Amino acid sequence: MTLMIACFGAQAVLGGVVILLSRFTPLTFLVFGLVGSVPFFGFNAWFYFIDPILNEWMLLDFVGNIVILISGICGYKLQKKELEKA
Repeated sequence: MTLMIACFGAQAVLGGVVILLSRFTPLTFLVFGLVGSVPFFGFNAWFYFIDPILNEWMLLDFVGNIVILISGICGYKLQKKELEKA
């Protein structure tokens, strides 16, 4: 449980600080989506497939990381369209 709280808490704090301190441009959305998800895919893969210390519930984190990635990409595209209209 300590590992889970440390890992997910770190990602939540990182995400919250970035959201709080950022001025969201298309690049911000893209970087947030990539940096907020891709490294954690590596974490998921390592501790589920290579050094399996986590169970199937870990796949929920994988789904959450996919949502973060998709949100960043969608935000990038939407913000870019808004800026092009302005």
